[in-house]
Amino acid sequence: MTFATLGALSVVRHLRRQRMRVVLSVTGVMLGVALVVATGTLATSAVQSMERVFETLLGPASIDVTGGDPGLPEELVSLVETVPGVADAAPVLFASVDVPDVPGIRLTVFGVDLLAHETMRRAQFSRAALQIVHPFDLVASMRAVVLSRTLASRLGVHAGDGLHVSTPDGSATLEVGGFLDGAGVAALFGGDVALMDLPAAQQMFHREGRVDVIQVLPVTGQEATVEPVLRTLLAGRASVGRAGVAASHLERLLLSTRVTFTLAALFACIVCAFLLRQTAMVSLARRVEEIALLGVVGFGRASITVTLIGESLLVGLVGTAAGVPIGVVLAMLCKDAFGTAIAPLVRMHIDAVKVDWTAVGAAVAIGLAMPVGVAIGPLVRAAGASPVRLLQRARGMSDGRDSRLHRVVPALGLAAASATALLNCPSSVTAFSARLALITTALVGIFLAASWCGPAVARTVGLAWRRGNHGAARAVGTLAPLVLLRVPADVGATAAAIAVALAGVLSIGALVSSLRATLPQALEAALPGDFVVSRGLPLLPSTPPLSSRIGEAVRGVTGVMAVAGHRAALGDSRGHPVVIIGYDAAVSAAHGARITVINGDERDLLLRVARREGVMVSDTFSRRFGLGPGDTVFLSTPDGERGFPILAVVLDYSVDLGTVVLDASAYREFWGDASVTSYEVWAAPDEDPRALRQRVSERIGYAVPVLTSRDMRAEFDGQLDHAMSIAYATELASGVIALFSVVNFIVVATHDRRREIALWGAIGTSRRTIERILHCEACLVGGLGGLFGVLLGGVTSYLVVRGAVPLVSGWWLEYRFPGSAALLAVPITIAVAAVSAVLPARRAARLPLVEALGTL
Repeated sequence: MTFATLGALSVVRHLRRQRMRVVLSVTGVMLGVALVVATGTLATSAVQSMERVFETLLGPASIDVTGGDPGLPEELVSLVETVPGVADAAPVLFASVDVPDVPGIRLTVFGVDLLAHETMRRAQFSRAALQIVHPFDLVASMRAVVLSRTLASRLGVHAGDGLHVSTPDGSATLEVGGFLDGAGVAALFGGDVALMDLPAAQQMFHREGRVDVIQVLPVTGQEATVEPVLRTLLAGRASVGRAGVAASHLERLLLSTRVTFTLAALFACIVCAFLLRQTAMVSLARRVEEIALLGVVGFGRASITVTLIGESLLVGLVGTAAGVPIGVVLAMLCKDAFGTAIAPLVRMHIDAVKVDWTAVGAAVAIGLAMPVGVAIGPLVRAAGASPVRLLQRARGMSDGRDSRLHRVVPALGLAAASATALLNCPSSVTAFSARLALITTALVGIFLAASWCGPAVARTVGLAWRRGNHGAARAVGTLAPLVLLRVPADVGATAAAIAVALAGVLSIGALVSSLRATLPQALEAALPGDFVVSRGLPLLPSTPPLSSRIGEAVRGVTGVMAVAGHRAALGDSRGHPVVIIGYDAAVSAAHGARITVINGDERDLLLRVARREGVMVSDTFSRRFGLGPGDTVFLSTPDGERGFPILAVVLDYSVDLGTVVLDASAYREFWGDASVTSYEVWAAPDEDPRALRQRVSERIGYAVPVLTSRDMRAEFDGQLDHAMSIAYATELASGVIALFSVVNFIVVATHDRRREIALWGAIGTSRRTIERILHCEACLVGGLGGLFGVLLGGVTSYLVVRGAVPLVSGWWLEYRFPGSAALLAVPITIAVAAVSAVLPARRAARLPLVEALGTL
């Protein structure tokens, strides 16, 4: 028999004997790989879904002209048509309406010229797919729509029926004039789409003379010459790019969301790595005799090392092979939750999951490297140790080097260096990949430092327990902590795996708690009115706008003292998407609005904005563009690029793209957009706000929500819970796997000590006492991991909230530690440990002495 055959048989024998260790290791690799694949796939699918939307809408057009949320003047269509090489230019308007009778449906309306641009329309929807009952009535009516057949079936409407919707003017009834079958436009946004003739859509949404996109079809072969001419002609007035340029902006919009899920996946991968390290160390502790015998029969150090590494690589291969398809399935299951997570940024429907092969490649590399990398140190040390020392360890005569305190000092130094690097990231680190690498390195360094401290902590706790226990249950109290003294390295590895899992859970919990504590308070400070009239969360560009008629109706309600109209829209600053907020500064300042100034003169800031002396920019904008008080920000307007002096840098949590705040009157004048995202209402001093809210709702017909601060907080909490559901599930799964490491430890520990446990029975120790000893050992390990996890979670949660979040999004959140979750962590780990020890302890306590002695 060759050495290779003997080594292979040793691997197979070991894997068969340690099924639990193999299952835990494979599951850990599988989870880490699946989460990396799912995270990358979801982000890629979102971007490609948006690309498909624009490709479908633009049809054969290869160039699009866009102007952000305010839109473009319709006269630009004629200007574009005069450019040499342009075969056709078609305007399109986008808008959305809610269907109050069916909660949860937001209908996307496309306003197009149904009688023109035949070449483009054929590619978007064929005449066979467009079924119109009375074509001339459809064009003549200002309320006729064509619904997708899918949506019509869901709503149960037929041609000629009325459809009640919520528009910028409030409640309205649309007439169903036809249906759109097939794929293409009809399949966008899950089928929740409708077509309207362009003039009718402009009138209903108060966008007269404005469009959102101009689709440009160049003459064949002249695409390369038309685009630069359009860029020069429309410089400062519109963005010009290849079809689907808006999808590239989506990647920037999704950056913070992707970072959040990436951090959750990162925590899970680190948990899995520590789980693999724990199982590897426990496994090596069980097979030291086998490794020693391999050395005795002639296996060299290199051969033993290759055999052990091959065993870990096999585990990685199996886990990776299972993790990749599971990650794709996970992305399919979570695509709706991911769509909800990005809803505050952009409304879209992920219609199909597209595998991100870059993420798959990274996941495969992680899956193969993780089991080998975390175990390489113990494997090499075991392979290089002399057979005599290995046999001594097998008989329990370890020299205890793993528990010495000399590793604590460098561990604390590594943790301090990692935390310092994360909290004091230099401004020169701007690339997303570099910042993510810094976050990953810092967290891994802290977790590695925790694992180094594990054995010393286990030994210290064991000594303190044994010395301080003088109760009635002396046998239990004396013998139970011996596990902390005999195998401190194994206990420390198990406790570290539990601690890292709990740290991940507590860090995500701290992030959610900090968001809940900070964002609603900041919103209430900026909007101090008694209630807000809005079709969504105010001051978010994704919230559908309202018309000025709603504001006039609200002002006419008896008991209303003041009304401020604010507009939030996506704009452009020299090719970069930004959020523009037209803020009614004068009214807000007169009624107690508070703006937190980070840099600049705070005195009469809102009044200076109201006098149009300049604008405020968010701290995220300042960091992203390197601009501050005294500088000038340039924004694209329908009349060209315009510069605005920056008065101050303020704290803002609307969207982390960066925000520019100017007076609402300046926004209306320069962008020609009279729509309003939200109306802030103050009641007269002698008015009951609740009664006034009811009268306002009656005046606008209940079609537009009237939100109090409590309603806005509930809406925010609901969106946050939906957005973080994937992260919650990720950390829960990693926590469950880490808790199973306790099961692995107890099973292995009781198996290896069968002879010792049987001798306890031989000297008169009862089975019940033996079971109690083993239960106490399990509870000690679980409790140690729980306490260690709470302490580690306090450190990592602070670093995530005050280090990682500002690094990737620019948001400075008020740190809130999830105390209730921390209080439950220790009892849960102790309970799981106690339950995991029931069967192994019972089996070990009932093992006959003769059989146990036979295990020598």
